[in-house]
Amino acid sequence: MKRDRQLIERFWALRRSVRFSSTETVLYLALVRLCRDAGWPPALLCPNAALCREAGIDESTLVRARHALIRKGVIGYAGTTAVSYTHLTLPTILR
Repeated sequence: MKRDRQLIERFWALRRSVRFSSTETVLYLALVRLCRDAGWPPALLCPNAALCREAGIDESTLVRARHALIRKGVIGYAGTTAVSYTHLTLPTILR
């Protein structure tokens, strides 16, 4: 529980200087929950359909929000068919 709380608190602190849409926020929180439930693996393998269900969004919205979170440096992502979220981080200024 400690790790997810730290990530969420840092995310909220980052929101003071970086704008996140509500969809980006929901996606980030869904990823934190899925990583926690999976025991904090180094890479979270998660199909788009499962993440869409978890976040309550459609796939095109997921893709846009995911790219925004990558651009903002909050998540890492590698994938084509197999989706792998490689890290949940926040910029080093908040560490």
